[in-house]
Amino acid sequence: MLDQSMRSDGFVAAILVGVVLATACGSLPGRAPQASAPASSTGLASPSSSPASSARLSSPSALACVPSADTRALSGPVAAYYWTSPGSTCVRVTLIDSGGQVSTVTTTTVSQYFARFICQDGNQSQPSPESGLTPGPAYSVSGNRIYWWDGRLIHWLGRDGSQGSEALDAGVQKGLEFAASPDDLRMVITTVDFSKWPLHRVTWVEDVGTHANRVVLYDADLSTDLTKLNGEGSAGWPWGWHAARPVLYDHPLCVLLGGDQFIALSYPRVVDPGTGNRLVTFPKCYGGSITAGGAFCTASFTAHSLDWYDWTGKQIQSDALPFDTESCDADLNPSGTRVLAFCQNNIYTDPAADNSTKEFLFGVGPALPGQIAQTVFLRWLDDDLVLESRTLSDPSGYRTSVTVWSLTRQSMVAGPVTIPGWYNGTAPPPTRLLT
Repeated sequence: MLDQSMRSDGFVAAILVGVVLATACGSLPGRAPQASAPASSTGLASPSSSPASSARLSSPSALACVPSADTRALSGPVAAYYWTSPGSTCVRVTLIDSGGQVSTVTTTTVSQYFARFICQDGNQSQPSPESGLTPGPAYSVSGNRIYWWDGRLIHWLGRDGSQGSEALDAGVQKGLEFAASPDDLRMVITTVDFSKWPLHRVTWVEDVGTHANRVVLYDADLSTDLTKLNGEGSAGWPWGWHAARPVLYDHPLCVLLGGDQFIALSYPRVVDPGTGNRLVTFPKCYGGSITAGGAFCTASFTAHSLDWYDWTGKQIQSDALPFDTESCDADLNPSGTRVLAFCQNNIYTDPAADNSTKEFLFGVGPALPGQIAQTVFLRWLDDDLVLESRTLSDPSGYRTSVTVWSLTRQSMVAGPVTIPGWYNGTAPPPTRLLT
């Protein structure tokens, strides 16, 4: 089994309009793919926008954050959900197993939404020192835990119900992302200092819980070329681990003038944990995901296939898509034989496309059960079980109904269970803990 700690948020494409970022709601795709930005006042809709059913939902009123925990030991395959809403001071994480048993923890947090991370406005020729742009909130999964950062601490919740934390204060005006190793021993962390010009990036590896055995992989100023910062970025954000080596990717660090759009050109690569040297580099991904079996990419803004690259960077499979495709959020089953992919059509180049089906299942085996009501960002729990996360319209708070479905039985086997958060494009899809 490939040992990597990957978040499920894919390299999902995003269209952001600089003039409306300051008031946008929703987390940035990419880790999320994660989440989608809402349509702007210019009429540009996010290519990874939520389905029509969620668009009709009204957001509940913001509530004060009250830390809490309701945890228990879980068994079998387990998936992790991460949730924080725009402007909220709360993070809620939930673990759920195949029997529908749940552990949930709520902690306070600093705001980690991209609407706060605007690094250029229309009146500046270089990024503002007041903020910056990151792929989304900082969290990670391993074989046994979900980890999340609240601005001062990295917390974790284990599948056995245990909790812990360690101090990690990045300082003001810094973006931070991290990824824990599958065995919970090492962590790779990247910070980008948006208070300086040029922007300054540091990437290092250290022991989980103690900060010991720190190895700095990168500590330098970034390019002042705004085109590069708006494009590939050279951010080196952590995605996870493969074969005891960190996997990094790039994400735009600056939004240029209002009306500009960017896409997550992620340039994933595997690096040496002692030197930071690139060991494996994948082709440019316009929108896709990293999984335990490699990277899934769409090759352009109008792709008609989802391409699968193994951990040597070699393309090993290509699955046809029925319309001009900007991005896909893909999830590979544990045995590496079937792929769930939620794909967004390009509404500008192919406006007449039949996009009634956006969730695809590739590979030989049973079809998805016809009773699944919301085929959006479905996730494998094991080779047979699939998680459906259906947003509820609940004025008392953001809530989602989770159901476990069996493909071989074509029926529901657990749930529905109600958990905090919305997971249909306004937050990262669930992430399966490694086995």
